Order: sequence, then structure tokens, then C-alpha cells
Amino acid sequence: MNTSKPALPPLPFKSLTGFVVNVKARLPRKNTEGFIKPPPKDRRIFYDAVRAVLQNDLCKAETLAAKVNYRLAKLNDTVVNHNYVVLVENTGGFRALGTYIFHLAFARNLVVEVPHPLADEVTLDEGAAIFQATSARALFIAGTHRCANRDSSPCSGTTTVCNNGTSGKFKISDAGHYTENFFQEAHGASLRLKDKPIAISLHGNDVDSLPEVVLSNGTTNEAASNSRVNRLRQKLINLGTSAGSCNFPADGNLSLCGTTNVQGRLSNGSTLSPCKINAASASGLFLHIEQHLDIRENPAELINALKTVIPARKKKTYLSKAVDSRAKVSD
Repeated sequence: MNTSKPALPPLPFKSLTGFVVNVKARLPRKNTEGFIKPPPKDRRIFYDAVRAVLQNDLCKAETLAAKVNYRLAKLNDTVVNHNYVVLVENTGGFRALGTYIFHLAFARNLVVEVPHPLADEVTLDEGAAIFQATSARALFIAGTHRCANRDSSPCSGTTTVCNNGTSGKFKISDAGHYTENFFQEAHGASLRLKDKPIAISLHGNDVDSLPEVVLSNGTTNEAASNSRVNRLRQKLINLGTSAGSCNFPADGNLSLCGTTNVQGRLSNGSTLSPCKINAASASGLFLHIEQHLDIRENPAELINALKTVIPARKKKTYLSKAVDSRAKVSD
């Protein structure tokens, strides 16, 4: 592994918050046809680029990124005194394939994912806040509004979000329900690490009949009370937040459990067809988090709960070797 560090160009921002404002402004909105599906070759190159960053091989990552119209840059956040490495898409030839931010001196082996940065209001700002406060390993931001494109995703599941209130297929611009994009490749690359990170997928809803936070491990299977998903549930309750878990039967038959989320399916071992097949069991590597707006706007209690359930590493910097193949994710 080459740990030499190229002289990365700095982004013209003084904080992650300022950069995220810019990212949000660039995202194609609803009904814009902004998402352009990358070919398999480009997806493989991007997968390798993300894996190289995660291994701290920035020279390799920089070379690979350039082949798919991305650049590797640095973001010096003077507010929290952190330096980040960023995979950012170039403006020319823009395909709306997402933004990927890495903290190489991370404290928690955690990937924060924002698959619906516009449709799920405030989740982008919330994701950035969680990423910073927990000193997570990476922040992955999808590249478009989930309803940007008309074409339907071939992946299983339905939604009313992009279909005028009626149930219909997900769209190919929905990064949480389509696999042929860079967002899924980045998620998959993180799972090739020997010490696999936990991924949290942030979502929003306004269903008054649901608790403020609905958690799941990507399945609806019952989980032990000391499982990560149910410990997070209990910690939130202890902090005064209304929380329920799809994996805690006493909470009843909750909806929005994330079983069709393709990142969750991949984390949970549905490696042959995460697009179409639900995972049979949970790996403990994925948390689907549905939230009311008040939680998204003020995620302090969620951050505190996550810090407890996903403790910091003893060493400030931790670099894992990655597995070269795309072999099945072990539990």
C-alpha cells in the first residue's frame, strides 16, 4: 500500500458546512433528468478509487478519480480543525454521481450516508453534523434529488414519493434504491475493508403515527436487546426521544424499515442481487434511520446516542487493509 500523499488542491471553503451548502446548490432537482448512469467500467474505476482513499493510497486514488471525471481535493475545516479528503465531480461532463468525503484521522469506523439529500429535507446538513461530531470515517452524499429522472429503477420495492402520491416504482435517480451508480460502489468499497465500517443511512418522514425516530438493521427480523440497533433505540429513549425499532417486536408493526434499501441489502449479505433480493439476516453493519423533521433539524440526541453505541477507537488514526476481491461480505 502506497501511503505517499500528493499535493492535493484545496477546496475554496473554510468549513465542511460551507462546502455542503455548495454541494446542495449543485444537486439536480426533481424532474430535471440530471442523473446520468455511468457505464460498468466507470463504476469499477470509482469503486477502486474509493477503496484507495480508504487505504490512504491517495496517489492511486487521484489517478483513478481523474479517469471518471472526478478530482481528489482537500478540505481544511478551520472551524473544527479537521482536514478532509474529498472526491468531487468536475463541473464539465457533470453526471450527478455524488460527493464523497473522508476523514483519514477518524475516531469511529462509521460511514454516514445521505441517499436523499434534497427529498429528505435537512438530512444533508444533519449528515455533515453527525460526520463531524462523531469523527466518522466517511460521508457519502448522493448526487441528485431522488425524483430527478423519469425512468424507473429495476430494483424491487415501491414508493409514493415520486408518483404523485400513488404507489409506484423507485426512480434510477434514487441512490438508495438503484445499484448502477457511484453511491452504491462507494458503499461496496467500504465493505471490502478487513475491518468493515458500520453504515448509517439517514432518512426523513412526516408520518405522525410513527415515533420521532424509527430504526432498523435493514431487516424486520427480531434482534436481541443488546444488538446495536436496539441499544441505539434504548439510548434515544433514555435521552427523551420517541424511538422505535423494526427489530424490537414490542414496538409493534412499524413501517419504513428500509428492507429495500440497496446499501442495507449489500451490507446484510445480499451480494448476488441487492437490487432485487431482501437480506435474509442482519450483519450488524447497517442502520436505517427514519426521522421526523425536529430530529433532523436538531440531531444532538441522535449524535449522543451514536457516540455511545459506536464507541471511538483508542487510536486516533486507524488504517485497514482492504480485501482485493468482491467476495461475499462476511457477517
